[in-house]
Amino acid sequence: MQFMLKIVVCDDDALCCKEIVKGIRDTLGSTPADISDFRDPTLLLEHLRKTDCQPHIALLDICMPEQDGIRLAQSMKQYAPFCQIIFLSSYLSYATEVYETGHIYFILKSQLHQRIDPALHQALTALGDRSVQITAQKDGSTHVIALQDVLYLERNLRKTKVITQQGVFLTQESPETLISGSGHFVRCHQSYRVNLKHVQAIGSNHFTMDSGSGIPISRTYLQEAKQRFLHELIHI
Repeated sequence: MQFMLKIVVCDDDALCCKEIVKGIRDTLGSTPADISDFRDPTLLLEHLRKTDCQPHIALLDICMPEQDGIRLAQSMKQYAPFCQIIFLSSYLSYATEVYETGHIYFILKSQLHQRIDPALHQALTALGDRSVQITAQKDGSTHVIALQDVLYLERNLRKTKVITQQGVFLTQESPETLISGSGHFVRCHQSYRVNLKHVQAIGSNHFTMDSGSGIPISRTYLQEAKQRFLHELIHI
C-alpha cells in the first residue's frame, strides 16, 4: 500500500486557504496526499478528536479570531504529537512569537509561492523516519516500530537487536536493510548503528544516548561518527 500523506490547513480567510491548498498540491505534484482545509480552529480540533485522524503536516494561519494558530498548534499536539507545524502569517511581527511552540517553518504569506516548497521539504525530511516502519519480534509477538523511535541497532551473529525506549526487539534483517530509508543513522562500530536523533553527546570513544546508555565508537568509524554528529547538530 502506498503511503498517503495527511495534511490539514487552517485559515479563516477562504481565499488564502484555497491558495495554500493549491500551493501544496502544486508542490507535491504526484505525491499522494489527503488535504483537509478548515476556516475555524475549533472545527479542526473537533475533526481530530472525532475521527482520530493524525495529520503528518499542518499549515496554520497565526492570526485567527477564535483561536490563534500558535495556541491551535499546542492543542493539536494532544491528538497528533508528531505533526509537523508550518505557521503562516501576513505579518512579519509574528515571526518571533512562533517560538512559543514547536514548529518546522514560518511562511510570510506574501512569500507563499517561494517558501512553500522548502517548508514542505523540511517537514517531509523531519517526518521521514516516522513514515518508515520496521517489523521486529518481542516476547513471541510481532511489533511494528517507527524507525524514528529506534535508539540504536546492534548486530549479533545472524540477528539484529532493535533498541527503543520501550525495550529490545529482535529481527533477522540486517542493519543496512532496516536503516535504508533513513539519513539519521551512522555506523560507529562493527556491531552498532546509532540514530543521531537520540544522541545527547559524543566522547572520545563513545556516544551518550537519550536513555543514558553509552555506545562504543571504534577507531575505524570515529572520524565519520564525529562529522555526522556535528552535521546533525547544525541542522537541528
